[in-house]
Amino acid sequence: MTNFYKLGTSSSTIYIDKNKVTKTVVLNSSDDIYSIQKGIELINNFNPNSVCNPTNIEFKTRKIEAEEFIECKYQQNIQRPWISHEWISSIQLFQLAQLILQQEEILLKNNLTFVDARASNYYLGSNLKLVDLCSFKNLNKHTYYSFETDFANNFLTPLLLEKKLCISIGNYFKGYLDSIGINTLNLNNFLLNPKYFLFNFKRFLNQFISNKISQSSSEFVDFLLDEDTNLPDIKTKKALQKIKTLKKLLDSSKPLISSQTEWSEYSSFHNEEYMKKKADKIQDFLDLVPSNSSVIDLGSNIGSSKFRNISTFIDKDINVCNFLRLNVDPKQIVLCGDISQEMLNIIKNRDSKILNLNGYIDYAIVMSLLHHIIIDAGLNAQAFYDALSKLYKKVLLEFITDKDPMIKFLIKKKGEVINWSWSQHSKIAKDYFNISDSYYLSETRFVVLLTKKD
Repeated sequence: MTNFYKLGTSSSTIYIDKNKVTKTVVLNSSDDIYSIQKGIELINNFNPNSVCNPTNIEFKTRKIEAEEFIECKYQQNIQRPWISHEWISSIQLFQLAQLILQQEEILLKNNLTFVDARASNYYLGSNLKLVDLCSFKNLNKHTYYSFETDFANNFLTPLLLEKKLCISIGNYFKGYLDSIGINTLNLNNFLLNPKYFLFNFKRFLNQFISNKISQSSSEFVDFLLDEDTNLPDIKTKKALQKIKTLKKLLDSSKPLISSQTEWSEYSSFHNEEYMKKKADKIQDFLDLVPSNSSVIDLGSNIGSSKFRNISTFIDKDINVCNFLRLNVDPKQIVLCGDISQEMLNIIKNRDSKILNLNGYIDYAIVMSLLHHIIIDAGLNAQAFYDALSKLYKKVLLEFITDKDPMIKFLIKKKGEVINWSWSQHSKIAKDYFNISDSYYLSETRFVVLLTKKD
């Protein structure tokens, strides 16, 4: 049994036991029982595939320091592989935001609401599924404003910052803002949007008042608490009008989708024979993968989308990730992340699960990527092969020799002394892997199969 911790409410406990997840939440009142039961029913009626239904749910009275409360306890089948909201593409976050607004609209028509709106409340696999079943509350101004604030913080703001300033949603959620160049030229474009101005002004005003109350004397706070214990109502019609506004703001934050990416012309840079040999070796590798294993393509480009046996794609390029998400099979997973940084995290014994989805993936394709990680990003070769061995059983690796114009250019641009030879790399790799014979794709490019040593 493993405890699982997340932000949201301190009145809940979550633990995982084999294939089951159990969550216990202390409710505010008996009204919450109806909200949860009715909320689950409504979402199921809307789309049963958009909610992870409980295998068991119960409500019972519990005493806490002589005061009685109602406890909700439910179990669900664990959803695997679990995908963090920090890893998904912006188009998938946008699609989830659309789903949440559809679900919220149904709840509002029945005098209910979500109390929060977070991607972490959903399973982000082939079907977007609500897993947090205690998010349902009776509709009032407090609960709706809580939803609206969460929706803005977790969907509108990251989508807008990526669209206008090229800050990826992954960096937004993880906080790695120092690793990207922020384009401030487009900043005025959304500040001059009247809908956003009014929406954000109201949010600022509410937050300002809340902060002032928090900083007030305890006597004044006591006065406010004693003045009226009932939460103010909000009319369903007005709340639905607010949802229309959120939909318009979401549409204006939709990621810019282009059929052209930095890698759209990749195949035209290389001759047809090289591209065919490369595709054939990838397919040969995929044919080796057992049915109970999964394979990830590290540093994916748009050409990868034709391989249906690749279970997961990952790249740092926002446009590539959005293109893949829209063009690959819905069952295939698309992740957006900095592979170099995540490999470094593995070596530093940090909790980095994105590159193999917490052990779900054990085969990897690494084509036309090695030089970007070691020369461009500057990850030490020893660290690279060490990280690979900690993540995967087998790796299809493409190596580009120092005779290749691309390698010459990257080394010159880096301005450092870099020992770029296969004899050096293979010497390091042999500490972790058995290495197959080289298969040349062109005069300067070849692939090898790395098999992890026992």
